[in-house]
Amino acid sequence: MSLQVIRVMETNEEAQTDLVYVDFVCKKYYSQQNVTYSDVFLGGKQNYSNKKIKNHILNLIKMNSKYGQSVVVYFIDSDQDNLNFKMGSRGKNIIEYCLENGYELVFFVSTIEHVFWKKKVDDKDKKEYSIKFINEKQCDNTSVYDLKKQDPHNMETNIMLVLDKYLKKKIN
Repeated sequence: MSLQVIRVMETNEEAQTDLVYVDFVCKKYYSQQNVTYSDVFLGGKQNYSNKKIKNHILNLIKMNSKYGQSVVVYFIDSDQDNLNFKMGSRGKNIIEYCLENGYELVFFVSTIEHVFWKKKVDDKDKKEYSIKFINEKQCDNTSVYDLKKQDPHNMETNIMLVLDKYLKKKIN
């Protein structure tokens, strides 16, 4: 049996910038044996509960049901230097939505680029930076310490704490 990880990302389908960073973590730190990834692009966090997105996720789960288990993981930027995002109405709604549907939630504080580049990246430059991330080996400068925070603050995330629940770590 295999595991399907449905990665629901804030980015849009055309840019797919978040995918570069999420895929990097999945491939660098975890075994890929018996794991498949299906990617869903929200086109903005406001679309987290969009009916079309929800149906797409449900179809992916249904298509995989005869082959194994599926887990849905939302990857969302806090857009703040701490997790006060949780206190805002949108943050609370996303958290509640994930809890109600049995989905996991990964936070990037304040953005995914902030976590991996350690600086703010303007929206217009995100595609360029995602390409540089791999081509210029910026990925080698990523600290595992910043990827494993239970309560992430500025330039940190809980991505590895969530993925550790489902994926088998690589043996170095």
